[in-house]
Amino acid sequence: MNKYNFMIPLLIFALFYSGSCERQEERQSFIIQNNSSNIVVPVASRWTIIDTDPGCMKPSTQQDEIAMRDNQIPPNSSKNMNGMANLLVGYPHDTLYIYLYNRIDIDNMPCDEFREKNPIQKRWAITKSDAESMNWTLIYTPEK
Repeated sequence: MNKYNFMIPLLIFALFYSGSCERQEERQSFIIQNNSSNIVVPVASRWTIIDTDPGCMKPSTQQDEIAMRDNQIPPNSSKNMNGMANLLVGYPHDTLYIYLYNRIDIDNMPCDEFREKNPIQKRWAITKSDAESMNWTLIYTPEK
């Protein structure tokens, strides 16, 4: 018997067997709770560049507007930000910087003024272990 006659069915079996069960990875929930009376927009980064230069946050295309609207957090509510959780899970030893901006500032300030004032409402610097200790929930309550 030719050894290849045995190998081909074995390889086909292995291919079907390994492909038959899809691995389903559990996605980590990551909640940001907005206790303010304003719509807030979270921005996440693995670098602190936003501390000195937030850029122009105004949506320049319809896709940008949709992305901002999908990520914004309405007043007195919370939102699951899975993408941010994935950054922490994927890079467990890095620090993730999360910035909150009021949507009204993004909409009303000209880009130059926004860059100059950088009106951050809240800034968090967290690691995966920080997120775990906070039960994967960040709470924003504006200072009076």
